[in-house]
Amino acid sequence: MLWALIMGKDAYSPARIIAAARQHLADALSCCAADDRQSPQKVHAVRKDLKKVRAYWRLMWYALGKGQAKAGNARCKQAAKVLAGARDQIVMLGTLEELGQETGAKTAQALDVARQAVHEAADSSPNEEIDWAHVIELIGDDDAAWAGVDASAIEPADVRRGWKRTRRKARASFRLSRQSLDAEALHDWRKWSKRWLEQEELLHPDNTLRISRLDELGEVLGRHHDLAVLSKRLGRSASFGGKPQRRVRKSIGKRQAGLQERAI
Repeated sequence: MLWALIMGKDAYSPARIIAAARQHLADALSCCAADDRQSPQKVHAVRKDLKKVRAYWRLMWYALGKGQAKAGNARCKQAAKVLAGARDQIVMLGTLEELGQETGAKTAQALDVARQAVHEAADSSPNEEIDWAHVIELIGDDDAAWAGVDASAIEPADVRRGWKRTRRKARASFRLSRQSLDAEALHDWRKWSKRWLEQEELLHPDNTLRISRLDELGEVLGRHHDLAVLSKRLGRSASFGGKPQRRVRKSIGKRQAGLQERAI
């Protein structure tokens, strides 16, 4: 077929996808066993590896069947969720720092109050609460699931169908986001675009233009989502209200509008 000649006959090789998934899981386990596993860098690295493996389970949607693909995705999602608290704290503080650029003095003061509220609402050492044994167990179970897949029983055409499904979902999410401009729709668009990116990097690494565009889109939508999470968290803070909160919310809304326009 023409696509096989253009992209290479091995682009949708089940064995290559299984090997890639297991390598990312091995890398994640290595980070979990490291002496500095509590560091933000290691926590982030584990989460990134798990996101890639989740995208590969989606890629195998037709090759392995919906049930097995959803179960694998759920395992990785659960492991990542254990790490989410520590990561969310870092992201919120980073988002506040980004908001602080090119703001007036009064808004800068309001952001200082917001930073204090974020610190007060979180554990002083969130990484210490991570149940590493549970994360390692889930990653090990997922690796065992990939090891049990018989690559010879899978048709590469079914892998390609999984990739096309992801691409279709991402494009549908874009159309819905463009029509509704709803925060949830934008978040769904971000998730499917990231899955498409992870799959594209594995299947078609030479398609650098599409990869760079999807990467940039994911960054823009990710920042939009971080602002939405920050706004929601600050809205629940008992120590953050009045004029400071209104100023920060206004700053968040303005930044979100610009990111939304850029993404669309």
